[in-house]
Amino acid sequence: MSASDLALQSDGPEVRLSLPWVRRALGIGATAILILSLASETVLYDATIDPDAAWPELFNLGYEVNLPTWYSSMLLLTCSLLLFVIYRAERARGAPYRRHWAGLSIVFLYISLDEAVIIHEMLNGPLREAFGLGGVLYFAWVLPVGLLLLLFFATYLRFLFWLPRRTAKLIFASGAVYATGAMGTELPVSLWYDHFGGDNVIYGLMNAIQETMEIIGASMFCFALVAYLGERVGSVSLAAARD
Repeated sequence: MSASDLALQSDGPEVRLSLPWVRRALGIGATAILILSLASETVLYDATIDPDAAWPELFNLGYEVNLPTWYSSMLLLTCSLLLFVIYRAERARGAPYRRHWAGLSIVFLYISLDEAVIIHEMLNGPLREAFGLGGVLYFAWVLPVGLLLLLFFATYLRFLFWLPRRTAKLIFASGAVYATGAMGTELPVSLWYDHFGGDNVIYGLMNAIQETMEIIGASMFCFALVAYLGERVGSVSLAAARD
């Protein structure tokens, strides 16, 4: 096992996660979701297919409560669990900024929940009505969430500089990809939806790009966490508490 691999230990056999294996698994997952979504997008606008068929929506990145939504939510939940493991390990060592890991774990737990039940989109209607928003701000949730993102970045900036350079670069890159997908692409998507609606192939492709960037960003972050655990912790023990 290399120095950067992660070992999971319990009362049973040891399980080792090599970074190439983790990278390959995350890459395969993201690629499979994208291919299934593009295939379903083609089927949705194929005149020879029954328009009432529900199965294409099961694989489409532009729809909610389906396979891509589940995958994204589980990926974000995995990040939350990894962050909590890092927090516990750093707390045991008395490392600085350990509470930042705990904070990130809570944030990603919420994001995984939001991905599954779409909490942020509940802000769109009230904000549009209150401020008369439209165009690039038709999906108005980007305003309050954008402000929270800036506050979050300012709060975690010193923590980012404290991290090992490789880890900091990976985390910054993953955050940039995820934020661009979640918020940056939401502006042109909003503009298009406001003018042309969502029942067209262009909107579907724009959504596919947006959601794919989010999955890639979350996958990069997950990989960065596994790499950090392997380098700084080395092994994690799993044990059931006994009364």
